[in-house]
Amino acid sequence: MRLRPSGGSTVLPPPNIPLELRVVVTNPRRRKRGRRGGIHRRLKRMSLQDRRKLPALPTVLLGNVQSIRNKLDELEAWTTLRQEIKNACLLVFTESWLSESDRDEDLTLTGFGAPLRLDRNKEVTNKQRGGGVCCYVNKSVSSNSCFSQSVTFIRALMLSPRYS
Repeated sequence: MRLRPSGGSTVLPPPNIPLELRVVVTNPRRRKRGRRGGIHRRLKRMSLQDRRKLPALPTVLLGNVQSIRNKLDELEAWTTLRQEIKNACLLVFTESWLSESDRDEDLTLTGFGAPLRLDRNKEVTNKQRGGGVCCYVNKSVSSNSCFSQSVTFIRALMLSPRYS
């Protein structure tokens, strides 16, 4: 029994299906291969009211900066000029190389709150520079709490954001 003729792309239904249910399917594929898919395509098909009901996904920008001090001017320019960075909920930078002598007022970025940071402890690691985490929370996202935990060489910075 041949279900697919060699000449075309039509699929014939088997003969044991009742006549009412027999339908000649001209294109068995739902969509062509190679087309874009994913969440962006599904969101575009949704109505605006349905999209507003969805929870907001936070945008997090993570980067390894290796000394944030000499990159602050560039970061300030990026946060004022680039819309996707300006609207990011959270900017997290590892390897900030900051110490206790660096003031928070010198590290502020426009549109973001005071930096939340964990600096490397020089007494514990016996190293002069390296390490550290610096985190900026967008002013549109208020952070409920900031908690830092230190266990020997492992340091953790935990945030609990609240979206308005």
